[in-house]
Amino acid sequence: MAKPQKFLYEERYFFGSNNRIQLIDDWLDIQQTTDCIPYLLPNRQRQLSANQWKDIEGLISALNVKPRANEEILDGMQVRCWITFKRRLVRFDLINPEFDGFLELRKIINEVSVCAAYPDGILRLG
Repeated sequence: MAKPQKFLYEERYFFGSNNRIQLIDDWLDIQQTTDCIPYLLPNRQRQLSANQWKDIEGLISALNVKPRANEEILDGMQVRCWITFKRRLVRFDLINPEFDGFLELRKIINEVSVCAAYPDGILRLG
């Protein structure tokens, strides 16, 4: 099956919202909260087909990202990402990530999060 072994993407905005997309038991758990309110119990929002996962793996692989932080800015947002299919594609935990392919990666991740609760996806793009 083409589904990932691990799929986690979380953005934490300092003094703002937290967004998390995590694969749990073949379902994507998509949630938004704040620092003072923890994530709820897993909330099954979306289930992707094997073909959809295969397409996502191909799109992320093609980016060939090399994560690095923006060392000059120490506030803003923190991003935790771990995506592994048969091999690890992306893994990082950075404050204000700024690297080639990051914006494209966010767009792919946001498309994955489109569901009834978040019809435009959970991430703030723009």
